[in-house]
Amino acid sequence: MSFFVFHRKEEEVILREKKQFRKNLNMTIIETILTSIGAGFSIPIINVFWSSLGMNQIDVGFVQMIFTIIIVFLDIPMGYLADRFNRKLLNIIGDIGVALTFLFYAFSKNMYMVIISEGLLGIFMAMTNGVDQSFIKYNADKIDSSGKLFKKINTKIYTYRYIATFIVMVIGGFISKYNLRLAIGISFLPYMIGGIVAFFINDYADKINTKA
Repeated sequence: MSFFVFHRKEEEVILREKKQFRKNLNMTIIETILTSIGAGFSIPIINVFWSSLGMNQIDVGFVQMIFTIIIVFLDIPMGYLADRFNRKLLNIIGDIGVALTFLFYAFSKNMYMVIISEGLLGIFMAMTNGVDQSFIKYNADKIDSSGKLFKKINTKIYTYRYIATFIVMVIGGFISKYNLRLAIGISFLPYMIGGIVAFFINDYADKINTKA
């Protein structure tokens, strides 16, 4: 009799844990989609905005080079810091940092403010790169160790991302007819909401390592 009671309790614990992982996974998916489409508002009009500040093609190339260099060189170090210290914290800082940077970007008056904005975007985006995927993989594998759920979730994310990006690009283009700066500043919203959602994502892997 005690064996069956123990077995039932063990099943209840497993079901409860899977429910927690499922909730965590859903939160991560929402945060991932929000933060991956945020910049879409400004994609259709960013060149027009740069031109309005008096930037030429050489200036634009230089600005884009700075962003690329920063995000490429910081990607691996930030990943190490996230794994070594606190993935959740870096994810939150990264999302909110990007949100605030877009607000600053919207008020840019010259090329130097654009350079600062692109540099900050590179730094904060590097903080969150890979963190969402590691959260998704960890939680998905805890629910389905075969790896099929992880692949299924990624397929859904990419599908939703393309659809949502197209929608926000259309919205951004519409907003830009009235105000170019607003089309850039509105990117603050999805990233800030994503940062708030990130507060509620638990890093269970970190807790397990801490206990160990």
